This record gives sequence, structure tokens and C-alpha cells, in this order.
Amino acid sequence: MRAIQGFAVGGEGAGAVLMAVEHAPPRWRGLLGAFPQIGVASGLVAANLVFLLMSVIMSREDFLAYGWRVPFLLSIVLVAIGTYIRLRIKESPVFTAMEEKGEKVPLPLFALFRNQWTRVVQLVVALFFPNTQGYITIFVLSYGTRVLHLSQPMLLTFSVVANLIEIPLTMYSGHVSDRVGRKRMVLIGLACGAIVGAIFFPLVNTAIPVLVFIAILLVRLGIAILYGPIYTMFSESFDANVRYSGLAVGTAISGLIGAQIPAAAALIMASGSGTVSMSIFLFGASAIAFVNVWLMKVGRNVNLAESKSG
Repeated sequence: MRAIQGFAVGGEGAGAVLMAVEHAPPRWRGLLGAFPQIGVASGLVAANLVFLLMSVIMSREDFLAYGWRVPFLLSIVLVAIGTYIRLRIKESPVFTAMEEKGEKVPLPLFALFRNQWTRVVQLVVALFFPNTQGYITIFVLSYGTRVLHLSQPMLLTFSVVANLIEIPLTMYSGHVSDRVGRKRMVLIGLACGAIVGAIFFPLVNTAIPVLVFIAILLVRLGIAILYGPIYTMFSESFDANVRYSGLAVGTAISGLIGAQIPAAAALIMASGSGTVSMSIFLFGASAIAFVNVWLMKVGRNVNLAESKSG
């Protein structure tokens, strides 16, 4: 189920980003490319609000019996909206021009791994930060209640507020990347991720509500700085005829890896290693991602119809 979820997110996320980026004027590409990324924080806000409501109006027994299904059933509305948009949206100018020139490849996945597989690896590694610390904030909901004996509604409220703040910062980060460059903003986000990874559990383990909130907020702020420009940066790095496949495959693989983080964190805790090991892991994941992006060659004012392979 985690694998299916990861592939679904990869396909939907990549398509949404490319429709925004390939329709955008070059001077607004970062800003408009950031717009689909606020769906992550917005979705977390909506989901946590529903779970918060369910946890308040239901007993724990009723919630475990059937209440947890309610948010999934409500998502049918979003599926209907997404289907409506998908059936009516036009192809991007870049894709249309590629088709007219006869540059569309019949098997883009093979072309991707033949010419630009290193970009896929770089995307997966660059997403180590949001896919470790983003998922670890989910783990904190159970860790905080079972180990630290904090209130679940309080933790859900912290998550909602932090994600609400993340939304405008994501857009602003994408906007700033149009002026100072995508790579610089991504590196700032990853540097924040390394710092936060080292201090996250020391803050959470105090069990002081304000410090727990600060820990969750810092994670979401770092992710916002990264999310704003990162998909636009990688959209500009792939050839047009494999761009969708590159973003989708990279996002799906990274999402599949990240989805295992809550379970891995629980195993590490159960092994007796404690949160020190988790802090080292979170710091290391962001540090590796930082070096990975630092070594990348990223262009400025990229022509999206131009070939980057070879």
C-alpha cells in the first residue's frame, strides 16, 4: 500500500508541477512552480483538521473501529474535482511544440534511464530531507502521545498551525528563486534541514508544548524553503520528452522511501538506540542531500524546450 501511494503521488505531483512550470512565463516560473507544492501542506492541514475533529467527537474505541475511515471517504470529493480538471485541461505549450517537431519518444522511461538516470538519482537524494523529517512529524503524533504523554489534539493542532505557516512561505521561496536562483534556495532549505534534524528530538523530548511546537514548525519551514523551487529546478534539468517521467519516477521512489520512515523510527526506538540515533539519521539525510545538490550543475533562464542530456 505504501508503494501504491508513492507511485500515485509521483504521477500526480509531477503532472501538476509540469502543467504549472511549462505554462509559466520564465520570470514567474519559480512562483507558479511552487503553487502545486502548497498542496502538500494544504492536504496535511485538511487531513489533520478532520482527524482532530474525529478525535474530539469520538471515543478512542469508535475512532479505531470506524472513525479513521471518514477522512478517506471525504477524499472522494477531491478525486471528483481532480478528474474534472484533468479532463478539461490543455497540454502545455512545451509539450505541444515537442509533438509538432516529432520529438516525442514512444518509450520515455527507457530514454530517461538511458540519458538522464543520474538526474533521477539526484532528485531522489535531494528529497531525503522532506521525506525523512516530513514523515517524522507524523511519527511524533504517536511518539508524543505514547511516550511523552502529550495530548493528541494538541499535537494535531501544532501540525495544522505549522502547515498553515508553510503555505505562504513555500510560495515566497519559489518567488525568491526567480531572482536569486533555484539552487541557492534549495541549498538554504537543506542546510535548515540538517540543523533541524540534529535538534528536532532534543526539543521534542523536553515534552514542553511550546518547544515541541517549535520543533514541528522548524521542520515545516525548512521544507517550505526547499519545496518552493526544487521541482522547478528539476523540471529545468530534464529534457522535455522525459521530463514528466523523470519527475514522476524520482518522486515515486523518494516517496516510497520516505513512507517507511515512521516504521523505521519505531524500530529504532524499540531497539533501545533512542532518539540520538534518529537525530544522527535526520542530520545525515539532509547533509547528504545538501552535498548532492551542491555538486549539481544547474542553469539559469533555462529554455524548457532545449535538450540537456549529453
